[in-house]
Amino acid sequence: MASQSRNAKRSGFRSIFNLIPWAIAIVLIIGVLAVVTEAKAGTVGAADSATSSVGSPSLTAPSIGWELDRTEVVGTQITWTPESSGSYTINVMVGDSFGSATVWVSGSVVRTDSVNIWPAIDPMYVESVNLVINEN
Repeated sequence: MASQSRNAKRSGFRSIFNLIPWAIAIVLIIGVLAVVTEAKAGTVGAADSATSSVGSPSLTAPSIGWELDRTEVVGTQITWTPESSGSYTINVMVGDSFGSATVWVSGSVVRTDSVNIWPAIDPMYVESVNLVINEN
């Protein structure tokens, strides 16, 4: 009889310790899910299907022309209409070449700005162009 009560106490003691790892695991899972959910809030990756709209500093769609030096593209001609007076930074990526220019604008009139790129690139290798106009 005494051995039965000792075994009953031990099994009750063991069942409490068997629950503790499960409780810790559940708390950890909830904590990890909370951190992951918090980190993803408000972010949009390239693979996500969400879209967000941003205001454009140009009243018209910009157009891109090329500046050539013999047989290479050495710069771009960006034609655009600023939204308002102020300072703007124009960044251009042509293939692996990059160029940047800061311009001061007074008024909302169509204008063309030159942006030199470096290194110069053979037009045959121009596969992509990225244009960013930021109002400073």
